[in-house]
Amino acid sequence: MELVHSRRLWSKFLKANGYMLVSCIGQGSFGDVYSVTCLETGQPWAVKRLVARRDIQEDSYAMAEIEALASIQHPTVIGLKEILLCPRLACIVMELAPAGNLEVLVLERRDQSILCSMGDLDLSSIAMRKLGYCSLDHDGHFVMPNTEEEKHSSLETDVQAGCGIGITCEDFSTEEDAIHKTVIGKRNSVCLSEEDEMDSLPVACCCGTPPPFPSCPTPALDPAFLSIAFIQITSALEFCHDLDLAHRDVNPSNVLVFRPDLVKLADFGLCFACRDKERAIDKANGEAASEILCADFLGRDHYTAPEVRRHEPFLAKQADVWSLGCVLYFMLRADHPPLKTVDLLEGMAGEFCKLIPAGYDLTLGKKCLATIGRACQFRMRDRPTMKDILAMWDT
Repeated sequence: MELVHSRRLWSKFLKANGYMLVSCIGQGSFGDVYSVTCLETGQPWAVKRLVARRDIQEDSYAMAEIEALASIQHPTVIGLKEILLCPRLACIVMELAPAGNLEVLVLERRDQSILCSMGDLDLSSIAMRKLGYCSLDHDGHFVMPNTEEEKHSSLETDVQAGCGIGITCEDFSTEEDAIHKTVIGKRNSVCLSEEDEMDSLPVACCCGTPPPFPSCPTPALDPAFLSIAFIQITSALEFCHDLDLAHRDVNPSNVLVFRPDLVKLADFGLCFACRDKERAIDKANGEAASEILCADFLGRDHYTAPEVRRHEPFLAKQADVWSLGCVLYFMLRADHPPLKTVDLLEGMAGEFCKLIPAGYDLTLGKKCLATIGRACQFRMRDRPTMKDILAMWDT
């Protein structure tokens, strides 16, 4: 398809629809994401380009994402501007997050902390990561280039980078000039046997001796930002679940950072309707409506629930709860959770104080661990709802 293989034709297509192509900011198996500028207003936007092998309206994943974004209007869910449709192409024009995604932010912040701890390292010799056109000074504050030449130089230095920001920044006033760095998560999964997941799990979690669980390194996130971000992610998921929509791909790369006090949930490509429309009408008339079991086993391995990795039909909302617990683990530990469920739960049952980063308030640390412990229950129906989790944090 020419629009996919030719950058010139792709740029021409966007211009014909009122946008100027800036750069490609994310690539994945389900589509690419580009930063664009609205020709009329000069405002930056992101365009997610979905390509189908047949008519785009017959692509269930593409249409599910479009329908979800059109129906969800929430302050911490990515905002939709418009949809551009062609026979085999759908372009979703949405908000551009100036600070990239949570995964890149946490891992780069962690890596900078490790480098700083090396003592004699000359930080001035390290190429600082870019936040679109922005860079950072040694205090973690944004520095904007003064000229167009500097902007292009900044962009060329690391066009694929995310942002290594310190979340203590004071000036976000230039976010309209920034470039959103989206990473589209992998859509692969590993089928694990029940023996892999549940090998002596009750004994190991209750009275067994867990394997050594190293103390957490310097925290990657400011505790205040962690609290705000987690509550906002949970609030977004609660809103989706109230609409009987499950996200099914909750992971740090799908959490976009707009400001130090605002993150938004994105990428609804695996969105799943938990009840069919007819049963929803029955529910409104007073009849019980059971949730549909999902049999589509996709998502990022470290963040998918054990029943998904075992390729068993599952309740999608409860799988979202597990994934949310894993995201909180990532925010707290600055590392992806263990792939095997038994390793995650055994670690949680060990010396839990070792899991709390140095410098964190003990009360906040315990709240995080309690939330992870409840969200990552092996049995689906033992997990709390999003509303229950928000209640835990409303104190």
